[in-house]
Amino acid sequence: MVVQVQYLRALAAFGVIFFHAFGYTTLDVVLQEKVKIGAAGVDLFFIISGFVMYLSTVDRQIGTAAFYKARLIRVVPLYWLATSLAVAIFVAAPQLTNHPSTWQHILSSYLFVAHPDPSRPDLFWPIVVPGWTLNYEMFFYLLFGLSLLLPKRAQIPNLAVTIGGLVAIGLIAHPPGIAGFYTHSLLLEFLLGLLFGALYRKGVRLDGRLCLSLSALALLSLLLLQPYFSEQSRVIFWGIPAAMLFCGSVFAKGSPMRLPIVEYLGAASYSLYLSQFFSLKVFEIAARILNLPRGLMFVLVSVTLAIIVGVLVYAFIEVPITRLLKPRARLSLQEKVSPVTSAAG
Repeated sequence: MVVQVQYLRALAAFGVIFFHAFGYTTLDVVLQEKVKIGAAGVDLFFIISGFVMYLSTVDRQIGTAAFYKARLIRVVPLYWLATSLAVAIFVAAPQLTNHPSTWQHILSSYLFVAHPDPSRPDLFWPIVVPGWTLNYEMFFYLLFGLSLLLPKRAQIPNLAVTIGGLVAIGLIAHPPGIAGFYTHSLLLEFLLGLLFGALYRKGVRLDGRLCLSLSALALLSLLLLQPYFSEQSRVIFWGIPAAMLFCGSVFAKGSPMRLPIVEYLGAASYSLYLSQFFSLKVFEIAARILNLPRGLMFVLVSVTLAIIVGVLVYAFIEVPITRLLKPRARLSLQEKVSPVTSAAG
């Protein structure tokens, strides 16, 4: 296991949670704009996904069907539970939700297919809003699984051409609707992860000072470039800094410091990512009812509660379900790395 990946997963999940928590506050708009960089955790998740998919398959003979089965077992159960909870809330207490839904929207959510949000047709949010990143993940898994049908040496080049072609169509033609969703330049972040996986396997490592500089420059870039950010240029303003942070962490020479708590939180990042959609909203409703101030203390408390809930979901729901569906099997690197990434948004 590449332990630095676990640390990055924890960092990505925390960034997304902080970003969403600030959205429920009454804090200064300028401060909220700065905290938006937490959403770049999704870009980091996408890079991690490509990295892990490469390392977990390159030295193994794994067929397309087996790959899809492993991914479905890893992703579907917890997400379907979260989606079912969201549907139940929508049916029982629609006044608690900000996002009206339709049966087509709900069905698409279960199937991991992008569908316009009924309240904001320009956004492709499922009923569990953070799941929009999983629609990209599943699309990447679809393409990656199909590439496994090819000879080993042709798999990654074919995948690169396919994803590159889709992104080129998006950049040139600017297709509207769902076609625009599936040709977004965000797909390039999966390719970056594949490239980093190939370099890591070849033994590429970087000097510690260079890695530290890359990480510092990544964080500085996120802060300084935030005022110029646009969704169309996301891969530049957030994807490139995320890639720099990834390289500065994963490619460092020597053995990394072991941080068991952070490592555990990284393993729990999928549960953290999905459950925060509910826990943050519940705390916001409670704060509104109790007329509590929604400042920095609100953020700290809500984030802490979201992390506690996410860890409990991981320990008592995600892990038991995974073990039930994969009896007698230890979690491999492929299975330990969260499918989310996406992060988020």
